[in-house]
Amino acid sequence: MKALEDFVRSFEMGETVTVELSSCSPLHLIFYSALKSAQEEGMNVLILDGFDRLAIIVQDLKSVGIDVDLDNLDVIKGGGTLRTGNIIAHIDVSHDERVYIRKYRDTFRRYLSSHSKTVLLVLGLEEFIVKSSAGIRDEMFFMDLLRSFLNVPQRIAVYFINPSLISERARAQVEELSTRVISVECSNGILVKIKKSIKPEEQGVEILVPMDYVTESVPHQGP
Repeated sequence: MKALEDFVRSFEMGETVTVELSSCSPLHLIFYSALKSAQEEGMNVLILDGFDRLAIIVQDLKSVGIDVDLDNLDVIKGGGTLRTGNIIAHIDVSHDERVYIRKYRDTFRRYLSSHSKTVLLVLGLEEFIVKSSAGIRDEMFFMDLLRSFLNVPQRIAVYFINPSLISERARAQVEELSTRVISVECSNGILVKIKKSIKPEEQGVEILVPMDYVTESVPHQGP
């Protein structure tokens, strides 16, 4: 669909795009569409996988006949136990948050030193807030983690997040740090609403993507 394709292609290096979804959104299809778009544009892809979220997405994709080439999918894991993709680092999130953020940031920047144009797809950030009852401390940790990836011109970052799982304060901070914010709803297809954009003409634009466009645009490799 040209409107959506043109919007995605307009993302520029250094941007941070937040994709807000509900618990009922087809995250596996939306994630795969983003992965496929990045690969078709010749971009390198790096997954930041929080708490095994990638394994769930891969399983959901398999259930609809879509296979992902995991051997060539680079992954930095934060927490979790399932080995999904080509894991270049597995960082223990039980460490003090300052240690964890430093390890995450250093691993990411080493990666970018040899992969100059990278699309960073981030999964499971909500878990860093809800994983304990520390509330405000977790929110501060979450925001410090996001800030550690700002001002990096070699990448486009895409955060997939369910805002209903975090506080309004955390959501507002995420949106403030993002260059673009879109919400995705299921309504006779996939309804993409542009809530924030660095381009004023995009503000408030809605794009309705038929569900068959999403499902027909991915290769079905199952039986």
